[in-house]
Amino acid sequence: MSDRGMKKWNAYKSLPEHGDALDATFKKKEKVDRPLISSEEADIINEILVYYHDEILIITYYRNGYLYEIEDNLKKIDPYERKIITSNHGTIYFKELVKLKIKE
Repeated sequence: MSDRGMKKWNAYKSLPEHGDALDATFKKKEKVDRPLISSEEADIINEILVYYHDEILIITYYRNGYLYEIEDNLKKIDPYERKIITSNHGTIYFKELVKLKIKE
């Protein structure tokens, strides 16, 4: 017998409340653990932030169980509050950064 996977739960979406609850459950399943960054990766992030000069960056960050990747340039680097402010995507704290790369 073949496994129908997630299709078997679609029958339970007959009421809107059930659909919302199932969607929330599926979203929870997509959560990942915070990735560990090596000291080499931390040095690369630090070097890019220290020598940043209005390049477009590919920023990978972890927030609330999910990994996000954006392309943006930085509006401000705030070492005292340990955060960066991007032009279009808002504030990202240093502790959330996973990977930083200059777009070529």
